[in-house]
Amino acid sequence: MTTISCCCNTTRHKKLFATKEYTIVSCSYCNLGFVNPQPDKETLSSFYHSTQTYYVENYARKESSKMRDTRRKRRRISRLLGRKSDISLLDIGCSCDFLLAAAQDRKWETYKIDRSKKESEYARKTYQVHALVTDFSHSISLPPKEFDAITMFNVIKHLQNPLSALQLCDDLLAPEGILIIGTPDFGHSKAQQLGAQWPDIKPLEHFYYFSRKTRALLFIGEFYRVP
Repeated sequence: MTTISCCCNTTRHKKLFATKEYTIVSCSYCNLGFVNPQPDKETLSSFYHSTQTYYVENYARKESSKMRDTRRKRRRISRLLGRKSDISLLDIGCSCDFLLAAAQDRKWETYKIDRSKKESEYARKTYQVHALVTDFSHSISLPPKEFDAITMFNVIKHLQNPLSALQLCDDLLAPEGILIIGTPDFGHSKAQQLGAQWPDIKPLEHFYYFSRKTRALLFIGEFYRVP
Protein backbone atom coordinates (compact mmCIF):
# COMPACT_ATOMS: atom_id res chain seq x y z
CA MET A 1 0.00 0.00 0.00
CA THR A 2 1.26 3.47 -0.91
CA THR A 3 0.15 6.75 0.65
CA ILE A 4 -0.22 9.49 -1.96
CA SER A 5 -0.98 13.19 -2.19
CA CYS A 6 -3.82 14.59 -4.30
CA CYS A 7 -3.36 15.47 -7.98
CA CYS A 8 -3.08 19.09 -6.83
CA ASN A 9 -0.14 18.06 -4.59
CA THR A 10 -2.06 18.68 -1.37
CA THR A 11 -1.52 16.14 1.41
CA ARG A 12 -4.46 17.36 3.50
CA HIS A 13 -7.66 15.37 3.15
CA LYS A 14 -10.66 14.06 5.04
CA LYS A 15 -11.97 10.51 5.23
CA LEU A 16 -15.16 9.80 3.26
CA PHE A 17 -15.64 6.02 3.28
CA ALA A 18 -13.77 2.95 4.39
CA THR A 19 -14.00 -0.66 3.26
CA LYS A 20 -12.28 -3.61 4.88
CA GLU A 21 -8.99 -2.81 3.16
CA TYR A 22 -9.24 0.64 1.57
CA THR A 23 -10.12 4.21 2.46
CA ILE A 24 -11.56 6.86 0.14
CA VAL A 25 -10.74 10.45 1.02
CA SER A 26 -11.61 13.93 -0.24
CA CYS A 27 -8.90 16.52 -0.84
CA SER A 28 -9.21 19.48 1.54
CA TYR A 29 -8.12 21.88 -1.22
CA CYS A 30 -9.93 20.80 -4.41
CA ASN A 31 -12.41 18.16 -3.13
CA LEU A 32 -11.18 15.43 -5.48
CA GLY A 33 -12.11 12.00 -4.16
CA PHE A 34 -9.45 9.28 -4.29
CA VAL A 35 -8.30 6.03 -2.70
CA ASN A 36 -5.54 6.62 -0.16
CA PRO A 37 -3.38 4.67 0.45
CA GLN A 38 -3.44 2.85 -2.89
CA PRO A 39 -2.66 -0.80 -3.66
CA ASP A 40 0.76 -1.81 -4.91
CA LYS A 41 1.53 -3.06 -8.42
CA GLU A 42 1.60 -6.72 -7.40
CA THR A 43 -1.92 -6.51 -5.93
CA LEU A 44 -3.24 -4.78 -9.03
CA SER A 45 -1.56 -7.22 -11.39
CA SER A 46 -3.08 -10.16 -9.53
CA PHE A 47 -6.53 -8.54 -9.51
CA TYR A 48 -6.62 -7.73 -13.22
CA HIS A 49 -5.27 -11.14 -14.13
CA SER A 50 -8.04 -12.83 -12.13
CA THR A 51 -10.85 -10.76 -13.71
CA GLN A 52 -9.78 -10.73 -17.39
CA THR A 53 -11.84 -13.73 -18.49
CA TYR A 54 -14.96 -12.42 -16.74
CA TYR A 55 -14.78 -9.02 -18.40
CA VAL A 56 -14.19 -10.42 -21.87
CA GLU A 57 -17.12 -12.82 -21.60
CA ASN A 58 -19.39 -10.20 -20.01
CA TYR A 59 -18.71 -7.55 -22.66
CA ALA A 60 -18.88 -9.98 -25.55
CA ARG A 61 -22.44 -10.92 -24.56
CA LYS A 62 -23.44 -7.25 -24.89
CA GLU A 63 -22.07 -6.75 -28.40
CA SER A 64 -25.36 -5.66 -30.05
CA SER A 65 -26.19 -2.95 -27.50
CA LYS A 66 -22.57 -1.85 -27.22
CA MET A 67 -22.28 -1.45 -30.99
CA ARG A 68 -25.34 0.83 -31.07
CA ASP A 69 -23.78 2.99 -28.39
CA THR A 70 -20.39 3.11 -30.09
CA ARG A 71 -21.90 4.15 -33.43
CA ARG A 72 -23.29 7.20 -31.63
CA LYS A 73 -19.83 7.91 -30.26
CA ARG A 74 -18.37 7.52 -33.74
CA ARG A 75 -20.83 10.06 -35.14
CA ARG A 76 -19.94 12.46 -32.33
CA ILE A 77 -16.24 12.21 -33.15
CA SER A 78 -16.99 12.85 -36.82
CA ARG A 79 -18.99 15.97 -35.94
CA LEU A 80 -16.32 17.33 -33.63
CA LEU A 81 -13.62 16.84 -36.25
CA GLY A 82 -15.83 18.07 -39.10
CA ARG A 83 -15.16 15.03 -41.27
CA LYS A 84 -16.08 11.37 -41.62
CA SER A 85 -12.97 9.86 -43.17
CA ASP A 86 -9.19 9.80 -42.83
CA ILE A 87 -9.43 9.79 -39.04
CA SER A 88 -6.86 8.16 -36.78
CA LEU A 89 -8.37 7.08 -33.46
CA LEU A 90 -6.67 5.86 -30.31
CA ASP A 91 -8.96 4.28 -27.72
CA ILE A 92 -7.56 3.73 -24.25
CA GLY A 93 -8.76 0.96 -22.00
CA CYS A 94 -12.20 0.32 -23.50
CA SER A 95 -12.37 -3.41 -22.84
CA CYS A 96 -13.23 -5.45 -25.96
CA ASP A 97 -13.41 -2.22 -27.96
CA PHE A 98 -16.57 -2.12 -29.98
CA LEU A 99 -15.82 1.57 -30.59
CA LEU A 100 -12.85 0.71 -32.77
CA ALA A 101 -14.90 -1.91 -34.57
CA ALA A 102 -17.45 0.80 -35.43
CA ALA A 103 -14.64 3.13 -36.47
CA GLN A 104 -13.22 0.52 -38.82
CA ASP A 105 -16.59 0.41 -40.60
CA ARG A 106 -15.64 3.91 -41.80
CA LYS A 107 -12.09 2.86 -42.67
CA TRP A 108 -10.58 4.86 -39.82
CA GLU A 109 -7.07 4.00 -38.64
CA THR A 110 -7.51 2.51 -35.18
CA TYR A 111 -5.30 1.73 -32.20
CA LYS A 112 -6.03 0.40 -28.73
CA ILE A 113 -4.18 0.49 -25.41
CA ASP A 114 -5.27 -1.68 -22.50
CA ARG A 115 -3.61 -3.29 -19.51
CA SER A 116 -5.71 -6.44 -20.00
CA LYS A 117 -4.02 -9.01 -22.23
CA LYS A 118 -7.21 -10.99 -22.83
CA GLU A 119 -9.28 -7.92 -23.78
CA SER A 120 -6.55 -6.70 -26.10
CA GLU A 121 -6.33 -10.13 -27.72
CA TYR A 122 -10.11 -10.16 -28.19
CA ALA A 123 -10.01 -6.78 -29.95
CA ARG A 124 -7.02 -7.83 -32.06
CA LYS A 125 -8.46 -11.17 -33.16
CA THR A 126 -12.12 -10.15 -33.54
CA TYR A 127 -11.74 -6.70 -35.08
CA GLN A 128 -8.11 -6.68 -36.28
CA VAL A 129 -7.35 -3.71 -34.04
CA HIS A 130 -3.77 -2.58 -33.40
CA ALA A 131 -3.64 -3.34 -29.66
CA LEU A 132 -0.88 -2.58 -27.17
CA VAL A 133 -0.90 -4.27 -23.76
CA THR A 134 0.48 -1.69 -21.35
CA ASP A 135 -0.36 0.71 -18.55
CA PHE A 136 -1.05 4.10 -20.13
CA SER A 137 0.63 5.95 -17.29
CA HIS A 138 3.99 4.73 -18.60
CA SER A 139 5.91 5.59 -21.75
CA ILE A 140 4.54 3.93 -24.88
CA SER A 141 5.87 3.39 -28.37
CA LEU A 142 3.39 5.35 -30.48
CA PRO A 143 4.22 8.20 -32.87
CA PRO A 144 3.82 11.70 -31.37
CA LYS A 145 1.22 14.18 -32.66
CA GLU A 146 -0.35 11.41 -34.72
CA PHE A 147 -3.94 10.94 -33.59
CA ASP A 148 -6.97 12.98 -34.62
CA ALA A 149 -8.96 11.66 -31.67
CA ILE A 150 -8.18 9.94 -28.38
CA THR A 151 -10.98 8.48 -26.29
CA MET A 152 -10.98 7.39 -22.65
CA PHE A 153 -14.42 6.14 -21.63
CA ASN A 154 -14.64 5.02 -17.99
CA VAL A 155 -10.86 4.83 -17.83
CA ILE A 156 -9.44 7.81 -15.98
CA LYS A 157 -10.92 6.61 -12.69
CA HIS A 158 -8.79 3.44 -13.05
CA LEU A 159 -5.47 5.26 -13.50
CA GLN A 160 -3.10 5.77 -10.62
CA ASN A 161 -1.55 8.79 -12.32
CA PRO A 162 -4.22 10.66 -14.34
CA LEU A 163 -2.03 13.72 -14.84
CA SER A 164 0.65 11.63 -16.52
CA ALA A 165 -1.99 10.07 -18.75
CA LEU A 166 -3.26 13.48 -19.86
CA GLN A 167 0.27 14.59 -20.67
CA LEU A 168 0.74 11.49 -22.81
CA CYS A 169 -2.53 12.26 -24.60
CA ASP A 170 -1.28 15.78 -25.31
CA ASP A 171 1.94 14.33 -26.72
CA LEU A 172 0.04 11.94 -29.00
CA LEU A 173 -2.71 14.24 -30.28
CA ALA A 174 -2.39 15.94 -33.65
CA PRO A 175 -2.43 19.78 -33.52
CA GLU A 176 -6.20 19.95 -34.14
CA GLY A 177 -6.95 16.67 -32.39
CA ILE A 178 -9.63 16.06 -29.77
CA LEU A 179 -9.61 14.22 -26.46
CA ILE A 180 -12.89 12.74 -25.17
CA ILE A 181 -13.04 11.52 -21.58
CA GLY A 182 -16.07 9.95 -19.93
CA THR A 183 -16.28 9.19 -16.20
CA PRO A 184 -19.09 9.00 -13.61
CA ASP A 185 -19.99 12.21 -11.77
CA PHE A 186 -19.02 11.91 -8.09
CA GLY A 187 -20.80 15.20 -7.44
CA HIS A 188 -24.15 13.91 -8.73
CA SER A 189 -26.99 13.92 -6.20
CA LYS A 190 -27.33 10.15 -6.50
CA ALA A 191 -23.68 9.61 -5.65
CA GLN A 192 -23.97 11.96 -2.67
CA GLN A 193 -27.14 10.25 -1.49
CA LEU A 194 -25.79 6.70 -1.73
CA GLY A 195 -22.35 7.48 -0.33
CA ALA A 196 -20.32 4.31 0.10
CA GLN A 197 -23.16 2.33 -1.56
CA TRP A 198 -22.78 4.20 -4.85
CA PRO A 199 -22.09 1.42 -7.42
CA ASP A 200 -18.94 3.12 -8.69
CA ILE A 201 -17.22 2.90 -5.31
CA LYS A 202 -14.80 0.08 -6.12
CA PRO A 203 -11.50 1.03 -4.47
CA LEU A 204 -9.45 -1.82 -5.97
CA GLU A 205 -10.53 -0.79 -9.49
CA HIS A 206 -11.40 2.92 -9.27
CA PHE A 207 -8.77 5.14 -7.71
CA TYR A 208 -10.16 8.61 -8.49
CA TYR A 209 -13.69 10.01 -8.21
CA PHE A 210 -14.23 13.15 -10.28
CA SER A 211 -17.07 15.64 -10.00
CA ARG A 212 -17.84 18.22 -12.70
CA LYS A 213 -15.74 20.73 -10.75
CA THR A 214 -12.68 18.51 -10.33
CA ARG A 215 -12.87 17.38 -13.97
CA ALA A 216 -12.77 21.05 -14.97
CA LEU A 217 -9.76 21.65 -12.71
CA LEU A 218 -8.01 18.69 -14.31
CA PHE A 219 -8.52 19.90 -17.86
CA ILE A 220 -7.62 23.56 -17.36
CA GLY A 221 -4.40 22.60 -15.62
CA GLU A 222 -5.40 23.77 -12.14
CA PHE A 223 -4.07 20.55 -10.62
CA TYR A 224 -0.57 21.53 -11.70
CA ARG A 225 -0.57 24.44 -9.28
CA VAL A 226 0.79 23.68 -5.84
CA PRO A 227 -1.44 25.33 -3.21
